[in-house]
Amino acid sequence: HTSQTPSMKNSPEWRVMFSGMSLIYSMNLLWLSIAVFVYIIFPYDYEVAMQWDINFGRWIAKRALLNVTLVYLWYGFWHGSLYGLGWGERPFNANRGQYRWSKLMHNLYYATLGTLQWTGWEAIMVHCYATGRMPYLSDDEAWSSPLHGIPHFILWTIAVPLFREVHFYFAHRLIHIKSFYTYVHSVHHRNTDIEPFSGICMHPIEHMYYFTSIAPSLYFRMTPFAFLWNGIHLIISLPSPSFGMEYI
Repeated sequence: HTSQTPSMKNSPEWRVMFSGMSLIYSMNLLWLSIAVFVYIIFPYDYEVAMQWDINFGRWIAKRALLNVTLVYLWYGFWHGSLYGLGWGERPFNANRGQYRWSKLMHNLYYATLGTLQWTGWEAIMVHCYATGRMPYLSDDEAWSSPLHGIPHFILWTIAVPLFREVHFYFAHRLIHIKSFYTYVHSVHHRNTDIEPFSGICMHPIEHMYYFTSIAPSLYFRMTPFAFLWNGIHLIISLPSPSFGMEYI
Protein backbone atom coordinates (compact mmCIF):
# COMPACT_ATOMS: atom_id res chain seq x y z
CA HIS A 1 0.00 0.00 0.00
CA THR A 2 3.01 2.32 0.22
CA SER A 3 4.01 4.84 -2.41
CA GLN A 4 6.74 3.73 -4.80
CA THR A 5 7.78 7.30 -5.59
CA PRO A 6 10.72 7.47 -3.13
CA SER A 7 12.18 4.27 -4.58
CA MET A 8 11.95 5.59 -8.14
CA LYS A 9 13.75 8.89 -7.64
CA ASN A 10 17.11 9.18 -9.33
CA SER A 11 18.94 11.04 -6.57
CA PRO A 12 20.90 8.73 -4.25
CA GLU A 13 21.60 10.04 -0.79
CA TRP A 14 25.34 9.38 -0.64
CA ARG A 15 25.70 10.43 3.00
CA VAL A 16 23.10 7.88 4.06
CA MET A 17 24.63 5.14 1.91
CA PHE A 18 28.24 5.46 3.04
CA SER A 19 27.63 6.36 6.68
CA GLY A 20 26.11 2.98 7.43
CA MET A 21 22.63 4.40 8.02
CA SER A 22 21.40 2.56 4.93
CA LEU A 23 22.21 -0.63 6.80
CA ILE A 24 20.09 0.38 9.79
CA TYR A 25 17.13 2.27 8.36
CA SER A 26 16.12 -0.28 5.74
CA MET A 27 15.33 -3.95 5.19
CA ASN A 28 19.08 -4.53 5.26
CA LEU A 29 18.92 -4.64 9.05
CA LEU A 30 16.46 -7.53 8.96
CA TRP A 31 18.50 -9.41 6.36
CA LEU A 32 21.65 -8.80 8.42
CA SER A 33 19.91 -10.17 11.51
CA ILE A 34 18.98 -13.30 9.57
CA ALA A 35 22.59 -13.67 8.40
CA VAL A 36 23.88 -13.35 11.99
CA PHE A 37 21.34 -15.95 13.15
CA VAL A 38 22.38 -18.41 10.43
CA TYR A 39 26.09 -17.80 11.06
CA ILE A 40 25.77 -18.50 14.78
CA ILE A 41 23.22 -21.31 14.80
CA PHE A 42 24.41 -23.05 11.63
CA PRO A 43 28.16 -22.34 11.52
CA TYR A 44 30.52 -23.46 8.78
CA ASP A 45 32.21 -26.77 9.66
CA TYR A 46 35.79 -26.34 8.44
CA GLU A 47 36.94 -29.69 9.80
CA VAL A 48 34.36 -31.61 7.80
CA ALA A 49 34.90 -29.38 4.76
CA MET A 50 38.56 -30.33 4.42
CA GLN A 51 37.79 -33.49 2.45
CA TRP A 52 35.32 -34.12 -0.37
CA ASP A 53 33.88 -37.23 1.22
CA ILE A 54 30.55 -38.60 2.44
CA ASN A 55 30.64 -36.50 5.61
CA PHE A 56 31.08 -33.29 3.66
CA GLY A 57 28.35 -34.48 1.32
CA ARG A 58 25.98 -34.80 4.27
CA TRP A 59 26.93 -31.29 5.41
CA ILE A 60 26.23 -29.93 1.94
CA ALA A 61 22.83 -31.66 1.90
CA LYS A 62 21.96 -30.12 5.27
CA ARG A 63 23.14 -26.74 4.03
CA ALA A 64 20.98 -27.06 0.94
CA LEU A 65 17.98 -27.85 3.13
CA LEU A 66 18.77 -24.84 5.31
CA ASN A 67 19.08 -22.47 2.35
CA VAL A 68 15.96 -23.75 0.59
CA THR A 69 13.99 -23.52 3.84
CA LEU A 70 15.18 -19.95 4.37
CA VAL A 71 14.16 -18.94 0.83
CA TYR A 72 10.78 -20.65 1.11
CA LEU A 73 10.05 -19.12 4.51
CA TRP A 74 11.04 -15.61 3.43
CA TYR A 75 9.27 -15.43 0.09
CA GLY A 76 6.52 -17.73 1.32
CA PHE A 77 5.69 -15.25 4.07
CA TRP A 78 5.28 -12.44 1.58
CA HIS A 79 3.38 -14.62 -0.86
CA GLY A 80 1.00 -15.85 1.82
CA SER A 81 0.43 -12.43 3.34
CA LEU A 82 -0.14 -10.68 0.02
CA TYR A 83 -2.25 -13.34 -1.67
CA GLY A 84 -3.63 -15.41 1.21
CA LEU A 85 -4.25 -12.69 3.79
CA GLY A 86 -4.90 -9.95 1.25
CA TRP A 87 -2.42 -7.46 2.67
CA GLY A 88 -1.93 -6.11 -0.85
CA GLU A 89 -5.23 -5.10 -2.41
CA ARG A 90 -3.90 -4.48 -5.89
CA PRO A 91 -1.76 -6.52 -8.32
CA PHE A 92 1.45 -4.93 -9.52
CA ASN A 93 -0.04 -4.81 -13.00
CA ALA A 94 -3.80 -4.26 -12.81
CA ASN A 95 -4.32 -5.74 -16.27
CA ARG A 96 -2.51 -9.01 -15.47
CA GLY A 97 -3.58 -9.73 -11.93
CA GLN A 98 -4.97 -13.24 -12.35
CA TYR A 99 -3.51 -15.65 -9.81
CA ARG A 100 -2.11 -18.80 -11.42
CA TRP A 101 -0.68 -21.83 -9.66
CA SER A 102 1.33 -22.64 -12.78
CA LYS A 103 3.17 -19.35 -12.45
CA LEU A 104 3.95 -20.03 -8.80
CA MET A 105 5.24 -23.54 -9.57
CA HIS A 106 7.40 -22.11 -12.37
CA ASN A 107 8.91 -19.58 -9.99
CA LEU A 108 9.41 -22.13 -7.20
CA TYR A 109 11.25 -24.44 -9.59
CA TYR A 110 13.77 -21.84 -10.72
CA ALA A 111 14.08 -20.32 -7.23
CA THR A 112 14.97 -23.75 -5.89
CA LEU A 113 17.52 -24.35 -8.66
CA GLY A 114 19.14 -21.03 -7.83
CA THR A 115 19.25 -21.75 -4.12
CA LEU A 116 20.83 -25.15 -4.73
CA GLN A 117 23.39 -23.54 -7.03
CA TRP A 118 24.24 -21.04 -4.29
CA THR A 119 24.73 -23.95 -1.88
CA GLY A 120 27.24 -25.44 -4.32
CA TRP A 121 29.27 -22.22 -4.49
CA GLU A 122 29.04 -21.93 -0.71
CA ALA A 123 30.40 -25.47 -0.26
CA ILE A 124 33.32 -24.75 -2.62
CA MET A 125 34.18 -21.57 -0.72
CA VAL A 126 34.02 -23.27 2.68
CA HIS A 127 36.26 -26.05 1.34
CA CYS A 128 38.75 -23.44 0.16
CA TYR A 129 38.65 -21.78 3.57
CA ALA A 130 39.18 -25.11 5.32
CA THR A 131 42.13 -26.17 3.15
CA GLY A 132 43.88 -22.80 3.17
CA ARG A 133 43.35 -22.23 -0.55
CA MET A 134 41.40 -19.07 0.25
CA PRO A 135 42.92 -16.86 2.97
CA TYR A 136 40.41 -15.30 5.32
CA LEU A 137 40.21 -13.23 8.47
CA SER A 138 38.96 -15.45 11.28
CA ASP A 139 36.47 -14.22 13.85
CA ASP A 140 39.07 -14.43 16.61
CA GLU A 141 41.50 -12.31 14.58
CA ALA A 142 38.84 -9.77 13.70
CA TRP A 143 37.48 -9.25 17.21
CA SER A 144 40.86 -9.30 18.95
CA SER A 145 42.14 -6.33 16.97
CA PRO A 146 40.29 -3.07 17.84
CA LEU A 147 42.39 -1.02 15.40
CA HIS A 148 42.28 -3.32 12.40
CA GLY A 149 40.02 -6.35 12.75
CA ILE A 150 36.88 -4.74 14.17
CA PRO A 151 36.83 -1.78 11.70
CA HIS A 152 37.53 -4.27 8.90
CA PHE A 153 34.56 -6.39 10.00
CA ILE A 154 32.21 -3.40 10.33
CA LEU A 155 33.22 -1.74 7.05
CA TRP A 156 32.72 -4.90 5.00
CA THR A 157 29.36 -5.49 6.68
CA ILE A 158 28.30 -2.04 5.52
CA ALA A 159 29.92 -2.49 2.09
CA VAL A 160 28.16 -5.72 1.13
CA PRO A 161 24.72 -4.23 0.29
CA LEU A 162 26.39 -1.25 -1.40
CA PHE A 163 28.49 -3.52 -3.62
CA ARG A 164 25.40 -5.62 -4.29
CA GLU A 165 23.65 -2.51 -5.58
CA VAL A 166 26.42 -1.67 -8.04
CA HIS A 167 26.95 -5.28 -9.10
CA PHE A 168 23.26 -5.87 -9.69
CA TYR A 169 22.94 -2.75 -11.82
CA PHE A 170 25.68 -3.81 -14.24
CA ALA A 171 24.62 -7.47 -14.16
CA HIS A 172 21.08 -6.45 -15.06
CA ARG A 173 22.29 -4.18 -17.85
CA LEU A 174 24.33 -7.02 -19.33
CA ILE A 175 21.54 -9.59 -19.38
CA HIS A 176 19.30 -7.18 -21.28
CA ILE A 177 21.64 -7.43 -24.27
CA LYS A 178 19.53 -9.11 -26.93
CA SER A 179 21.27 -12.50 -27.04
CA PHE A 180 21.40 -12.83 -23.25
CA TYR A 181 17.82 -11.68 -22.93
CA THR A 182 16.50 -14.09 -25.57
CA TYR A 183 18.14 -17.24 -24.26
CA VAL A 184 18.64 -16.50 -20.55
CA HIS A 185 16.91 -13.50 -18.98
CA SER A 186 13.60 -14.14 -20.73
CA VAL A 187 12.93 -16.89 -18.16
CA HIS A 188 12.68 -14.24 -15.46
CA HIS A 189 10.43 -12.06 -17.62
CA ARG A 190 7.87 -14.81 -18.09
CA ASN A 191 6.40 -13.19 -14.98
CA THR A 192 4.08 -10.63 -16.52
CA ASP A 193 2.69 -9.83 -13.08
CA ILE A 194 5.28 -10.36 -10.39
CA GLU A 195 4.85 -12.20 -7.10
CA PRO A 196 7.47 -12.63 -4.32
CA PHE A 197 9.18 -15.74 -5.72
CA SER A 198 9.57 -14.13 -9.14
CA GLY A 199 12.54 -12.05 -7.94
CA ILE A 200 14.90 -15.00 -7.65
CA CYS A 201 13.29 -16.92 -10.51
CA MET A 202 16.10 -16.94 -13.07
CA HIS A 203 17.75 -19.16 -15.65
CA PRO A 204 20.66 -21.12 -14.06
CA ILE A 205 23.15 -19.20 -16.22
CA GLU A 206 21.74 -15.94 -14.89
CA HIS A 207 21.98 -17.29 -11.34
CA MET A 208 25.63 -18.11 -11.97
CA TYR A 209 26.31 -14.55 -13.09
CA TYR A 210 24.17 -13.14 -10.28
CA PHE A 211 26.22 -15.01 -7.68
CA THR A 212 29.47 -13.41 -8.87
CA SER A 213 28.55 -10.71 -6.39
CA ILE A 214 30.66 -12.66 -3.89
CA ALA A 215 33.76 -11.50 -5.82
CA PRO A 216 35.09 -9.31 -2.95
CA SER A 217 35.59 -12.45 -0.86
CA LEU A 218 37.82 -13.82 -3.63
CA TYR A 219 40.04 -10.75 -3.90
CA PHE A 220 40.18 -9.43 -0.35
CA ARG A 221 41.03 -11.12 2.94
CA MET A 222 37.54 -10.97 4.39
CA THR A 223 35.76 -12.82 7.16
CA PRO A 224 33.60 -15.86 6.39
CA PHE A 225 30.72 -13.90 7.86
CA ALA A 226 31.08 -11.25 5.13
CA PHE A 227 30.84 -14.03 2.55
CA LEU A 228 27.77 -15.52 4.24
CA TRP A 229 26.17 -12.09 4.64
CA ASN A 230 26.66 -11.49 0.93
CA GLY A 231 25.08 -14.85 0.14
CA ILE A 232 22.07 -14.34 2.40
CA HIS A 233 21.56 -10.95 0.77
CA LEU A 234 21.71 -12.59 -2.65
CA ILE A 235 19.05 -15.21 -2.00
CA ILE A 236 16.45 -13.27 0.01
CA SER A 237 16.66 -9.62 -1.06
CA LEU A 238 14.78 -9.95 -4.35
CA PRO A 239 12.59 -8.07 -4.95
CA SER A 240 13.72 -5.42 -2.52
CA PRO A 241 11.68 -2.37 -1.45
CA SER A 242 14.78 -0.72 -0.04
CA PHE A 243 16.94 -1.01 -3.16
CA GLY A 244 14.58 0.55 -5.65
CA MET A 245 12.51 -0.45 -8.61
CA GLU A 246 15.43 -1.96 -10.54
CA TYR A 247 15.05 -5.05 -8.32
CA ILE A 248 11.55 -5.52 -9.74
